[in-house]
Amino acid sequence: MNHKFSPDDLARLLGLVMAVSNRNDCSTGEAIDRIEQSVTGTAREAAQQRPVAAYAAQLRRLRARRNKVVGIDCMRDPAWDMLLDLVAARGEGREVSVKALCQGSGVPSTTALRHVERLAAAGILTRAPHDEDSRRIVVRIAPDHADRIEDLVAMFRDNL
Repeated sequence: MNHKFSPDDLARLLGLVMAVSNRNDCSTGEAIDRIEQSVTGTAREAAQQRPVAAYAAQLRRLRARRNKVVGIDCMRDPAWDMLLDLVAARGEGREVSVKALCQGSGVPSTTALRHVERLAAAGILTRAPHDEDSRRIVVRIAPDHADRIEDLVAMFRDNL
């Protein structure tokens, strides 16, 4: 059987892809993957194959979007959001400054800095001067905790 899509069908498909992309705060390619996975029934397996860093970044975007949808910023967990940002950065091979980490937390700078301080005091974060700009401080998940934090994020990913 020869299937041809009418222009109206193609427009509807594009609308569906855009709606999934907007709803999930993901790229159109990721939206197509989601639609395909839901049709083929392989969504759980595909989610488990997604890199932990990509999942952490997506989870972080969804958590930020949740507050926009609700309309108030009462659902915050700045320390967890910071860890998600650092897991994503580690997987992407990029550095995160204290300033960027605080801005991404969604809470006032003084509150964010207190969380950075607590996480560092607990040995979960490390801070070091930037290699090229001594005014910047780079934050990372401490080596002793990195695998455990990534395993925790993977546990959430794998138990959707």
